[in-house]
Amino acid sequence: MSALLLALYGVEHGAIWDARDHVFVQNLYAKIRDAVIRRDRASVISLTEGLDAQLERIYNDQTVADKKFEPLAVTFTKNKIVNDGLVRIAELTTNSLGINTGLAVSGSGYFTHFAIGTGTNAVSASDFGLQQEISRVSMATDGFMTAAGSIMRFGGYFSPSVQSAVITEGGVTDDPTAGFFLFRTVYPISQPLVHTVQQDFVSLSHAIYAQSV
Repeated sequence: MSALLLALYGVEHGAIWDARDHVFVQNLYAKIRDAVIRRDRASVISLTEGLDAQLERIYNDQTVADKKFEPLAVTFTKNKIVNDGLVRIAELTTNSLGINTGLAVSGSGYFTHFAIGTGTNAVSASDFGLQQEISRVSMATDGFMTAAGSIMRFGGYFSPSVQSAVITEGGVTDDPTAGFFLFRTVYPISQPLVHTVQQDFVSLSHAIYAQSV
């Protein structure tokens, strides 16, 4: 008997923006959320792929056609789907939420919040949160979460009022304060997101690709 193996891997783009661009990013992420609500698959794919393509071009020191799209800096990293995330995916797929933990699951069990932090420890499959979390936002209001074809896409942006910090890690979780994490990322030491309160803000865009192997 052969087994079907599902491989999951992901990439994340992080960006620092001038505080004056906050409304621009808010509107861009709102367009993605609206397309998701309308079940407009073509727009969801176009908007999310376009966002990552523009971030990738800037990361690679290329110009971007849209002059409104001008982050101050972009970083790139790969993710680690943590063990808790793999368990949750299995539970949601089989309609058996909470069966592995034996504990009450807060909220819907879906991954709804994006978190950032300053931890630098290497990513491990056993991670159950960020090393040093400093802020968390709801992707329902300050980001997006959607399937774009077979790709799982998540995004979040953080207010300029978030405390000054060198942002070095990020992750998606299922709760506004605690909960289980789907993945954790750690940015390269040479490419952190250096945030200064009220002067700039952070946005994250994450894609998880699934394939059978």
